[in-house]
Amino acid sequence: MNKALWTAFFIYTATLAWEDYQSGQVNALTLAAGTAVGLGFRIVALMQGESLSFILLNHGPAFIWGVLLYSLSRLSRGAVGIGDALCFCSFAFWLDTGRLFILLLLSLLLSAGTGVVLILCRKKNRRDSLPLMPFLWATVCLQLILFLFPPSSV
Repeated sequence: MNKALWTAFFIYTATLAWEDYQSGQVNALTLAAGTAVGLGFRIVALMQGESLSFILLNHGPAFIWGVLLYSLSRLSRGAVGIGDALCFCSFAFWLDTGRLFILLLLSLLLSAGTGVVLILCRKKNRRDSLPLMPFLWATVCLQLILFLFPPSSV
């Protein structure tokens, strides 16, 4: 994964996290712009010789996960935010399935851990919701640090 893609993805997820934290929802224009940039990175990859079948095999399942999250959001009547599901559909253009799975898993674990601590401290109750995008952004920061400064193999 190149540094330009990670830098752009960092800015995109930071913007989504800020919007989700401030208003409890993501802006459709931000989502559309981020999706367009992610698609642009895939087009550049095609022009640089990456095969279409490789892109579809690596990014297609990630998009399907986003669609499944969207379906879950509709079925659960908002327990999973529609914006969160649409963000994961958008992220499929940015990250391959493996990285997106790790991103989703770590952000959900971080969110759940924070929720438990807030409930134990009586700051929130179990009916309150937490925005997912700030936790996702924290996970992106961790992955970015590991990408820029990988642990030595010694």
